[in-house]
Amino acid sequence: MNDDFEIDELASAYLDDAATAEERALVDADPAIRARVEELRRVRNALAASRVERPTTTTRDSAIASALAAAPVVDLPAARARRRLRIASIAAAVILVVGAAGLLLRSASSDSSKKLSATAAASSPASSAAAQAASPEFPAANGVAGSYADRQALVAAVQATLRSAQSTKAATGAEDNAAPTAAGSSTSSRCATTPADAATQLYTASAALEGAPVQIDVYALTDGTRRVVVTAAGTCTLVFTQPL
Repeated sequence: MNDDFEIDELASAYLDDAATAEERALVDADPAIRARVEELRRVRNALAASRVERPTTTTRDSAIASALAAAPVVDLPAARARRRLRIASIAAAVILVVGAAGLLLRSASSDSSKKLSATAAASSPASSAAAQAASPEFPAANGVAGSYADRQALVAAVQATLRSAQSTKAATGAEDNAAPTAAGSSTSSRCATTPADAATQLYTASAALEGAPVQIDVYALTDGTRRVVVTAAGTCTLVFTQPL
Protein backbone atom coordinates (compact mmCIF):
# COMPACT_ATOMS: atom_id res chain seq x y z
CA MET A 1 0.00 0.00 0.00
CA ASN A 2 1.79 3.08 -1.29
CA ASP A 3 -0.92 5.75 -1.28
CA ASP A 4 -0.41 8.05 1.73
CA PHE A 5 -4.11 8.88 1.84
CA GLU A 6 -5.09 5.23 2.00
CA ILE A 7 -2.50 4.60 4.72
CA ASP A 8 -3.85 7.52 6.78
CA GLU A 9 -7.42 6.31 6.33
CA LEU A 10 -6.51 2.77 7.40
CA ALA A 11 -4.42 4.00 10.35
CA SER A 12 -7.22 6.33 11.49
CA ALA A 13 -9.81 3.54 11.27
CA TYR A 14 -7.51 1.21 13.24
CA LEU A 15 -6.97 3.87 15.91
CA ASP A 16 -10.73 4.53 16.21
CA ASP A 17 -11.55 0.77 16.37
CA ALA A 18 -13.49 1.18 13.13
CA ALA A 19 -11.34 -1.19 11.00
CA THR A 20 -12.53 -4.60 9.85
CA ALA A 21 -10.75 -7.76 10.92
CA GLU A 22 -9.05 -7.95 7.55
CA GLU A 23 -7.89 -4.29 7.81
CA ARG A 24 -6.58 -4.84 11.38
CA ALA A 25 -4.60 -7.84 10.20
CA LEU A 26 -3.15 -5.73 7.38
CA VAL A 27 -2.06 -3.02 9.86
CA ASP A 28 -0.55 -5.53 12.28
CA ALA A 29 1.47 -7.03 9.44
CA ASP A 30 2.87 -3.70 8.15
CA PRO A 31 5.42 -1.85 10.38
CA ALA A 32 5.01 1.39 8.42
CA ILE A 33 1.27 1.48 9.00
CA ARG A 34 1.71 0.61 12.68
CA ALA A 35 4.18 3.51 12.96
CA ARG A 36 1.59 5.84 11.39
CA VAL A 37 -1.02 4.60 13.87
CA GLU A 38 1.27 5.43 16.78
CA GLU A 39 1.99 8.87 15.32
CA LEU A 40 -1.71 9.63 15.05
CA ARG A 41 -2.23 8.31 18.60
CA ARG A 42 0.38 10.74 19.97
CA VAL A 43 -1.26 13.68 18.16
CA ARG A 44 -4.70 12.73 19.49
CA ASN A 45 -3.42 12.40 23.05
CA ALA A 46 -1.64 15.76 22.83
CA LEU A 47 -4.78 17.51 21.65
CA ALA A 48 -6.87 15.88 24.38
CA ALA A 49 -4.39 16.98 27.05
CA SER A 50 -4.16 20.61 25.90
CA ARG A 51 -6.45 23.29 27.34
CA VAL A 52 -7.68 26.44 25.61
CA GLU A 53 -8.16 29.23 28.12
CA ARG A 54 -11.38 31.18 27.74
CA PRO A 55 -10.77 34.94 27.36
CA THR A 56 -11.70 37.19 30.22
CA THR A 57 -14.65 39.57 29.91
CA THR A 58 -12.26 42.52 29.66
CA THR A 59 -10.24 40.88 26.88
CA ARG A 60 -13.39 39.95 24.97
CA ASP A 61 -14.91 43.45 25.26
CA SER A 62 -11.63 45.06 24.21
CA ALA A 63 -11.41 42.84 21.12
CA ILE A 64 -15.02 43.66 20.15
CA ALA A 65 -14.41 47.41 20.61
CA SER A 66 -11.25 47.25 18.46
CA ALA A 67 -13.12 45.42 15.69
CA LEU A 68 -15.95 47.97 15.71
CA ALA A 69 -13.49 50.89 15.61
CA ALA A 70 -11.70 49.41 12.59
CA ALA A 71 -14.90 48.61 10.69
CA PRO A 72 -16.35 51.29 8.36
CA VAL A 73 -19.51 52.90 9.72
CA VAL A 74 -22.08 54.02 7.15
CA ASP A 75 -24.55 56.78 8.02
CA LEU A 76 -27.60 55.28 6.28
CA PRO A 77 -29.87 58.37 6.51
CA ALA A 78 -27.12 60.60 5.06
CA ALA A 79 -26.33 58.09 2.31
CA ARG A 80 -30.00 57.86 1.36
CA ALA A 81 -30.32 61.65 1.34
CA ARG A 82 -27.30 61.95 -0.98
CA ARG A 83 -28.79 59.33 -3.29
CA ARG A 84 -32.13 61.18 -3.42
CA LEU A 85 -30.28 64.42 -4.22
CA ARG A 86 -28.37 62.76 -7.07
CA ILE A 87 -31.60 61.35 -8.50
CA ALA A 88 -33.30 64.76 -8.29
CA SER A 89 -30.30 66.46 -9.98
CA ILE A 90 -30.33 63.93 -12.82
CA ALA A 91 -34.08 64.37 -13.30
CA ALA A 92 -33.72 68.17 -13.39
CA ALA A 93 -30.93 67.90 -15.97
CA VAL A 94 -33.05 65.63 -18.16
CA ILE A 95 -36.00 68.04 -17.97
CA LEU A 96 -33.73 70.96 -18.92
CA VAL A 97 -32.28 69.11 -21.91
CA VAL A 98 -35.71 68.04 -23.15
CA GLY A 99 -37.07 71.58 -22.74
CA ALA A 100 -34.12 73.13 -24.58
CA ALA A 101 -34.51 70.60 -27.41
CA GLY A 102 -38.19 71.49 -27.73
CA LEU A 103 -37.43 75.21 -27.92
CA LEU A 104 -34.75 74.57 -30.52
CA LEU A 105 -37.12 72.55 -32.69
CA ARG A 106 -39.77 75.27 -32.50
CA SER A 107 -37.41 78.14 -33.30
CA ALA A 108 -37.41 79.71 -36.76
CA SER A 109 -33.64 79.89 -37.20
CA SER A 110 -33.71 80.69 -40.89
CA ASP A 111 -36.16 83.58 -40.40
CA SER A 112 -34.00 84.93 -37.57
CA SER A 113 -30.85 84.95 -39.72
CA LYS A 114 -32.60 86.80 -42.54
CA LYS A 115 -34.03 89.38 -40.13
CA LEU A 116 -30.63 90.05 -38.51
CA SER A 117 -28.91 90.44 -41.90
CA ALA A 118 -31.50 92.96 -43.08
CA THR A 119 -31.28 94.94 -39.82
CA ALA A 120 -27.46 94.99 -39.92
CA ALA A 121 -27.41 96.30 -43.50
CA ALA A 122 -29.81 99.15 -42.66
CA SER A 123 -28.06 100.25 -39.42
CA SER A 124 -25.02 102.50 -38.86
CA PRO A 125 -22.23 100.74 -36.88
CA ALA A 126 -20.74 104.05 -35.76
CA SER A 127 -23.82 105.33 -33.90
CA SER A 128 -24.61 103.92 -30.44
CA ALA A 129 -27.77 106.02 -30.23
CA ALA A 130 -29.05 104.55 -33.49
CA ALA A 131 -28.38 101.03 -32.17
CA GLN A 132 -30.36 101.69 -28.99
CA ALA A 133 -33.29 103.21 -30.95
CA ALA A 134 -33.51 100.48 -33.61
CA SER A 135 -36.55 98.20 -33.75
CA PRO A 136 -36.15 95.23 -31.34
CA GLU A 137 -35.80 91.73 -32.70
CA PHE A 138 -37.47 90.10 -29.69
CA PRO A 139 -40.40 91.16 -27.45
CA ALA A 140 -39.98 91.44 -23.67
CA ALA A 141 -41.37 87.98 -22.88
CA ASN A 142 -39.98 85.00 -20.98
CA GLY A 143 -37.25 87.01 -19.24
CA VAL A 144 -34.17 85.41 -17.67
CA ALA A 145 -34.57 87.18 -14.30
CA GLY A 146 -33.47 84.74 -11.61
CA SER A 147 -30.37 83.37 -9.90
CA TYR A 148 -27.73 81.37 -11.78
CA ALA A 149 -24.88 79.33 -10.33
CA ASP A 150 -22.45 79.91 -13.18
CA ARG A 151 -21.86 81.63 -16.51
CA GLN A 152 -22.89 78.59 -18.56
CA ALA A 153 -26.31 78.38 -16.92
CA LEU A 154 -26.93 82.10 -17.45
CA VAL A 155 -25.97 81.99 -21.15
CA ALA A 156 -28.17 78.90 -21.66
CA ALA A 157 -31.14 80.75 -20.12
CA VAL A 158 -30.53 83.79 -22.36
CA GLN A 159 -30.40 81.61 -25.47
CA ALA A 160 -33.58 79.77 -24.50
CA THR A 161 -35.36 83.07 -23.84
CA LEU A 162 -34.34 84.52 -27.22
CA ARG A 163 -35.42 81.37 -29.05
CA SER A 164 -38.79 81.33 -27.28
CA ALA A 165 -39.38 85.03 -27.90
CA GLN A 166 -38.42 84.72 -31.57
CA SER A 167 -40.79 81.77 -31.95
CA THR A 168 -43.60 83.76 -30.32
CA LYS A 169 -43.00 86.74 -32.58
CA ALA A 170 -42.86 84.57 -35.69
CA ALA A 171 -46.18 82.96 -34.73
CA THR A 172 -48.02 86.18 -33.87
CA GLY A 173 -46.37 88.60 -36.30
CA ALA A 174 -46.13 91.13 -33.46
CA GLU A 175 -44.05 94.29 -33.87
CA ASP A 176 -42.70 96.43 -31.03
CA ASN A 177 -40.72 99.62 -31.36
CA ALA A 178 -39.89 99.92 -27.66
CA ALA A 179 -36.60 98.84 -26.12
CA PRO A 180 -36.84 95.07 -25.36
CA THR A 181 -36.55 95.06 -21.58
CA ALA A 182 -37.39 92.05 -19.40
CA ALA A 183 -39.72 92.40 -16.44
CA GLY A 184 -38.03 93.79 -13.35
CA SER A 185 -35.34 95.84 -15.15
CA SER A 186 -35.10 99.63 -15.02
CA THR A 187 -33.80 101.64 -17.97
CA SER A 188 -33.01 104.66 -15.77
CA SER A 189 -30.27 102.90 -13.81
CA ARG A 190 -28.90 100.57 -16.46
CA CYS A 191 -25.29 100.49 -17.59
CA ALA A 192 -24.31 101.59 -21.10
CA THR A 193 -22.87 98.44 -22.69
CA THR A 194 -23.42 98.96 -26.43
CA PRO A 195 -20.48 97.54 -28.47
CA ALA A 196 -19.02 99.72 -31.21
CA ASP A 197 -20.13 97.25 -33.88
CA ALA A 198 -23.68 96.85 -32.54
CA ALA A 199 -26.51 97.09 -35.03
CA THR A 200 -29.50 96.38 -32.76
CA GLN A 201 -30.09 95.78 -29.08
CA LEU A 202 -32.10 92.56 -28.99
CA TYR A 203 -32.68 92.08 -25.28
CA THR A 204 -31.94 93.52 -21.83
CA ALA A 205 -32.65 92.07 -18.39
CA SER A 206 -31.44 91.81 -14.81
CA ALA A 207 -30.53 88.64 -12.91
CA ALA A 208 -28.17 87.27 -10.27
CA LEU A 209 -24.96 85.43 -11.18
CA GLU A 210 -23.23 83.50 -8.39
CA GLY A 211 -25.23 85.55 -5.89
CA ALA A 212 -24.32 88.98 -7.35
CA PRO A 213 -26.78 91.18 -9.32
CA VAL A 214 -25.90 91.63 -12.99
CA GLN A 215 -27.24 93.37 -16.07
CA ILE A 216 -27.68 91.31 -19.25
CA ASP A 217 -27.71 92.88 -22.72
CA VAL A 218 -27.87 91.07 -26.05
CA TYR A 219 -26.93 92.83 -29.31
CA ALA A 220 -27.09 91.97 -32.98
CA LEU A 221 -23.77 92.98 -34.54
CA THR A 222 -23.17 94.37 -38.01
CA ASP A 223 -21.71 91.04 -39.16
CA GLY A 224 -24.99 89.24 -38.42
CA THR A 225 -23.86 87.57 -35.20
CA ARG A 226 -25.16 88.12 -31.67
CA ARG A 227 -23.25 88.97 -28.51
CA VAL A 228 -24.26 88.92 -24.85
CA VAL A 229 -22.71 91.47 -22.50
CA VAL A 230 -23.00 90.90 -18.73
CA THR A 231 -22.04 93.71 -16.33
CA ALA A 232 -22.15 94.09 -12.57
CA ALA A 233 -25.24 96.03 -11.50
CA GLY A 234 -24.40 99.34 -9.85
CA THR A 235 -20.68 99.42 -10.75
CA CYS A 236 -21.16 98.62 -14.47
CA THR A 237 -17.98 96.50 -14.34
CA LEU A 238 -17.78 94.00 -17.20
CA VAL A 239 -18.32 90.46 -15.89
CA PHE A 240 -18.05 88.66 -19.24
CA THR A 241 -19.05 88.95 -22.88
CA GLN A 242 -19.31 86.26 -25.49
CA PRO A 243 -20.95 85.52 -28.83
CA LEU A 244 -24.24 83.60 -28.88
